[in-house]
Amino acid sequence: MVVIYTGDIKRKQVSMEYDIGAVKMSLECAFLSELDYKGIFQRLEQKIKRNERLDDGELMEVIVMPLSYQKAEEKQQKIRETVALAAQIQDRGQQLFALSGILAFTDKVIDRETANKIRRAIEMTQVAQIFEEEKQQALLQVTRIFEEEKQQALLQVTQIFEEEKQQALRKATEDFEEEKQQALRKATEDFEEEKQQALEKTAKQIVVRMIKKDYSAEEIVSLVPSYSQNDVEALRRELNAAEEKHNTENPQDRA
Repeated sequence: MVVIYTGDIKRKQVSMEYDIGAVKMSLECAFLSELDYKGIFQRLEQKIKRNERLDDGELMEVIVMPLSYQKAEEKQQKIRETVALAAQIQDRGQQLFALSGILAFTDKVIDRETANKIRRAIEMTQVAQIFEEEKQQALLQVTRIFEEEKQQALLQVTQIFEEEKQQALRKATEDFEEEKQQALRKATEDFEEEKQQALEKTAKQIVVRMIKKDYSAEEIVSLVPSYSQNDVEALRRELNAAEEKHNTENPQDRA
């Protein structure tokens, strides 16, 4: 059996073997207090800054690092540092795994504010991942359609006399490639525009919910980078004005 001890437990405080009469049990213990947090953090930070993919062991290091400290204040500080580091992981799947793992492993010691920040970061990462998957699916579909049309055009051209076939093939290939590039560019531009509009709409919805929950402008800007404090305050005034107008026109609702 493998037992992992947090940073407030030392090796000398526990026994590796237990004798319970007819049964003797040996434990394989891992002590987080023996981890070189600073060295591990620097190594992972450098790798993440180079946009390199982490292996399974490194992902687990990201998750358990905050628990290698003894004092509660130190744990909270290291949780926040590790969450900020995990948020920089470029691979969406690994980022979600790391953030979710930190939230699960530190459940007994994490403060509510940090836990909520992790949950919001996970939600935003999931939104971005969905848009990326939809983009890839759309591009694959466009490519498949054009490849099918290309094959049909080539089959038709082969039925013409050799000389005409070569001329038609060259022209058809040139025209097709040009149309394909134009269509791909247009499809990509349209998709990016729709994606941006959807992101802006989603961001606005998130900001509106946060305003209604009385988040400060600083908190909102830190979680939704596409909004400035001026943007947040302008939207807050807009919502207040709409609410006042509604209350004026519908006094019975206010009552």
